[in-house]
Amino acid sequence: MSTAGPFFNYRKARRDRVLRKMAAMRAPMTSDCNQDAARAHGSSLQRLVGRHSTATLIIGDSETMERIEADALVSDPPYGIGHRHSGKLGAAYAGAKVKAHTDRVIGDDKPFDPAMWLGYPIVILWGADHYAQRLPHGRWLTWDKLGGKESWDSFGDVEHAWQNRQGAARIFRYLWKGMCQGAGEDKGTKRTHPTQKPVCVMRWCLDIAKVPIGATVLDPYMGSGTTGVACVRTGRNFIGIERDAAHYKTACDRIAHELDGALL
Repeated sequence: MSTAGPFFNYRKARRDRVLRKMAAMRAPMTSDCNQDAARAHGSSLQRLVGRHSTATLIIGDSETMERIEADALVSDPPYGIGHRHSGKLGAAYAGAKVKAHTDRVIGDDKPFDPAMWLGYPIVILWGADHYAQRLPHGRWLTWDKLGGKESWDSFGDVEHAWQNRQGAARIFRYLWKGMCQGAGEDKGTKRTHPTQKPVCVMRWCLDIAKVPIGATVLDPYMGSGTTGVACVRTGRNFIGIERDAAHYKTACDRIAHELDGALL
């Protein structure tokens, strides 16, 4: 009697066990507690799986949810400046036309209180110079948006972030001003959010804060998902929360494209 049949079945069963184990290892790292925290407030979530990273994207108000567990928090929150700018250019650009971002950012009509986000092991919050009086002592990270060039318009030339550790202040230089973009991974990026940052800036944040590879990063004000894209490109897992439905969809599309995976 031939043993080909039983031998083939044994090999198939063993292969199936290996595949199931691999799938479990690649499953999203979102805990049941995090899912419950989102659903308790009527929020919906999408879970995406890639080869080296996972992402959980939640639509809802992060400030009304229970605590979401994560290893680090990196975010650019709305901080009460009522974002809208006239887009005036300097003399060197006289006659040029620049489309000013006029979309309102949800939550940007009131002062920002960072207190609920300060308990994470690693914290980086952008725009912190606007609410510095509410922060404990830490260190400052600065992004030079001119990439070392001279000023040419009435927009701010730098943005500042606060990190919850002591140490020397640091500067990252990358041109991202009006129509001008520096070379590298962000060259040609279409801006879909009024305060969108380059991926390279958020990648720098993750690295300078020494967020471990494989760690889970929370962005409670996800916007168009740039922090999530940076996490995927660097092998970190991501949890993002966004209130605006249009920006949430943009973030889902961007991060799904980076992961090259399916929504689960």
